[in-house]
Amino acid sequence: MSQARLPVLDAIRFLAAAVVALAHFGLPVLDSFWITRHTVPNFPQQVLIFFLNGGSAVMVFFVLSGFCIHLPYVGERPLNLREFYLRRFLRLGIPLLVWAPFLLIVKEPKLSVGVLWSLWAELIYYALYPLLRRVIQLWLWELVYLSAVVGAIVVLLTFPPQQICGLYSPAVAWVLGLPVWLLGVRLAEQWPKLKTLKPLGAPALWALRLSLFLVAWVASLLSWRGVSDGWTQNVFGVLAAYWLGQELVAAQSRTVPQWLVAAGGMSYSYYLIHSGVGYSVAGLLGLGAPLERPVANVVAHTTALLAAYGFARWVEKPAHALARRLSISKA
Repeated sequence: MSQARLPVLDAIRFLAAAVVALAHFGLPVLDSFWITRHTVPNFPQQVLIFFLNGGSAVMVFFVLSGFCIHLPYVGERPLNLREFYLRRFLRLGIPLLVWAPFLLIVKEPKLSVGVLWSLWAELIYYALYPLLRRVIQLWLWELVYLSAVVGAIVVLLTFPPQQICGLYSPAVAWVLGLPVWLLGVRLAEQWPKLKTLKPLGAPALWALRLSLFLVAWVASLLSWRGVSDGWTQNVFGVLAAYWLGQELVAAQSRTVPQWLVAAGGMSYSYYLIHSGVGYSVAGLLGLGAPLERPVANVVAHTTALLAAYGFARWVEKPAHALARRLSISKA
């Protein structure tokens, strides 16, 4: 079922993907700091980490995903399983399958994992969504959310602790992100009422944005202290969901930069391929690792953006068109 498009979501998607890329490539001024993550950064480095918490950006993606998946089916709106599964799995799966052969030839193991844990999680959330929606209709959303939180805590307490969610086994990593994804579902439920509210003033909205960065900053610092972000990112997700709701409300009466909206069209491609492209090109040119060499860093960022534009145009967008065409219900 079609919904009025919300351009601000595209802008936020691109910004979140850019934060993930910055987290993977770093910035030249940080030099080799990023490969000694067991140390606590000094204050100038801490300030830069405001913008480099990739785990928090992934949580923003999860909130966005839950919101966008559920919004067309809020309340008693019908859910056509064939249409839903074809659209969701083809849109995410085709670009992933096209990119898979490259992942098989990349020699650096981290590049073959990278962001993929969150994509496996998304596929699981898509598979579970019709059941979750039905359970939410029968029970209170709060009970479903609480059950998901308990599941995440069980994983954190029973599995060997990992610094970031992506280092857990793919079989359980999705459990850690499920509470955050469900916050997006809840936001979609609240959207019909939220969009009638008066938006926050500019100072209040910027204060909220700063608070979001501060919480992400604390999560980074705790991660350096050995606290798994499976704990901190679920706390961050609560604030992220509230922030996203306020951004949506504000965007109804304010202009969203069109270049950000346009860039949002390649956000999935950017998220998917940036690490493999950036590290591979820098390595082929003999520039060293982007995390250690300024020139390699600039080359990695530039080539990742250019490659993402091409991948979005020739792979991602055709995949979306195919998904729409195949998922149209036959009368």
